[in-house]
Amino acid sequence: MDVLKRRRRRGCAAVMVMILFALAASRVLAETRQEYGIKAAFLLQFTRFVTWPEPPSGPAATAPFIVGVVGKDPFGPALDAIMNGQLVGDRKIGVRRFASWTDVTSCDLLYISASVERETTDTELARFRGMLTISDQPRFCERGGGIRFFLRNQKVRFEINPAACEKSGLKVRSQLLQLAQVYPHAR
Repeated sequence: MDVLKRRRRRGCAAVMVMILFALAASRVLAETRQEYGIKAAFLLQFTRFVTWPEPPSGPAATAPFIVGVVGKDPFGPALDAIMNGQLVGDRKIGVRRFASWTDVTSCDLLYISASVERETTDTELARFRGMLTISDQPRFCERGGGIRFFLRNQKVRFEINPAACEKSGLKVRSQLLQLAQVYPHAR
């Protein structure tokens, strides 16, 4: 009888441990979804505080403003939901996803996923003239990226490299710079 009770207790303990792991995993997943929902909202707000070069006249002037994601999309449906029906100037925002670097075509704002196999190099970033490049990758601004997301005290923050943005033909408004950690950092 004691053997059966011990086995039942062990079985119950094992089930409790599995439930705790499942709850912890679901909490992490929910936190990740929330984090990328916040980052998607930031992407939209960046479009209001960055000035892009004027598109050429003709059909390009009314073409959608494209927000691209290269690599595995961490935003899920949140990015589409936030961008749906939004405008940059007179241009409707569209979202495109690119599996790899070779698939990237013209877009106005490019989010480079952490799933991209290696860190983005300054040579790769140089080809994205006219695009605001954004990533979570460490040292992204140091390598010539425009904006890098990071977490501080479990809050989403961002770093801006104004020189890289200017080199891409973009102008970042002072209101956005006041909210950011500006690269290079004052020593």
